[in-house]
Amino acid sequence: RARCAVVSFGFREQADVRGSHVQRQGARTEFRLHVAGRRRSHRLSLHVHGTHNVSNALAAIAVGHVLGLSVTNMATGLSRFRPVAMRSQVSSWQGITLIQDYYNANPESMKAAVTLLQELGAGRRTIAVLGDMLELGTETRILHREVGAFLAGSRVSLLVTCGELGREVAHGAFTEGMKASRIFKARGVNDAARILKKLVEPRDVILLKASRAMQFEYLADALRSQPAQA
Repeated sequence: RARCAVVSFGFREQADVRGSHVQRQGARTEFRLHVAGRRRSHRLSLHVHGTHNVSNALAAIAVGHVLGLSVTNMATGLSRFRPVAMRSQVSSWQGITLIQDYYNANPESMKAAVTLLQELGAGRRTIAVLGDMLELGTETRILHREVGAFLAGSRVSLLVTCGELGREVAHGAFTEGMKASRIFKARGVNDAARILKKLVEPRDVILLKASRAMQFEYLADALRSQPAQA
């Protein structure tokens, strides 16, 4: 048991700092904030996508609450936040939606990005382009396969993997039931661009997610420079 005060955050009823009624409104994510000991709840609006980013905001609010910051000031500050380059950036062209999230990657952020892909791609075809996660230590291949298994249980339409470790993601997805016809394995960024040129159609929602060293910004540029297949 911790010998200090413990402040919890999340979406469960018993959390000290709790979020509820999460919904997407255009380019924003809105939710209601509840703080233990306060009768009044607050409506917050974030200029980022995804439930995982609401969780990040709740963590920040919990810290601020302990330090004595007012909920109103924290809500105002969070509403002014804008995502930085290569972190959950969402853009559109030719009816295609692109999620660029390749500043860094680990198993949890991969899963969060896949969940965001499903949220933004509801009712549309979705393509997850996943590359190597670096610096994971001796369990790296197992962790890549676990990401593949997670994706196999999702509603993502197609998987394109990039790189040597990306092939482990493909292996994990196939082992857990994703059909081989929905999986494409690329050796590198140029190969992935070639595969996507044949796959991408108008209204697709595409996720680019990998560690920074994979240089997925070149893949994003290649996607934008080519017309979508009708």
